[in-house]
Amino acid sequence: MAGNRDGIRTRKTVLTAAEALFAEKGYEATSLEEIGSAAGVSRGTPSYFFGSKEKLYRTVLDRLFQRAYTVLAPAHAAAARDGKDPREAIESLIGAYLDFLAGDASFVSIIHRETGTGRPWLRETLEDAPVIRDALGALPSALAASGPDPAAAAHLVVNVSALVWYPFSQAHTLLAALGIDPHDPAFLEAQRRQITQVLLAAMGARSAVGDEVA
Repeated sequence: MAGNRDGIRTRKTVLTAAEALFAEKGYEATSLEEIGSAAGVSRGTPSYFFGSKEKLYRTVLDRLFQRAYTVLAPAHAAAARDGKDPREAIESLIGAYLDFLAGDASFVSIIHRETGTGRPWLRETLEDAPVIRDALGALPSALAASGPDPAAAAHLVVNVSALVWYPFSQAHTLLAALGIDPHDPAFLEAQRRQITQVLLAAMGARSAVGDEVA
């Protein structure tokens, strides 16, 4: 029993060290030997638990999105609840997304690095990630915009993801040039309000066009 607990603890320590190094240096520049050293274990321990660097990295990706799911699941459930005021629901949901990204530097760094590689690993992780499934249900419900149309729901998820993601992925480029810190609570509050206004205005315009066509 004690050996079991030790194994679980060691595995978690290796994962934590690997995540930190992948966030700092990227996949290619990080070796299993470095990960073992950072975790305070032998150089062969990461391979013992995960088999290869790719398998360890993909486990880190899974863990990142599991973390996102754990944090965002209550916000998704609240937004999808019938009878909730659309503005309140969408503000709460956008606020949860922004707060998560502002508070999880490893998530932002690793996902941002991985998107430029052309590898299928991130797509494959996303296809199985429950946080994506929840977003596909919660966002349309919050805006009462897409109904049962899965294509419209996916389009909405893409647009919201772009709006909340960009400030953190470009924190050291455009936002730095503009003198904006995306972690500043004042910026996060302003972003939450502005994204909500944009979404509600877009849905209002869409409804108006639909009425005219009808």
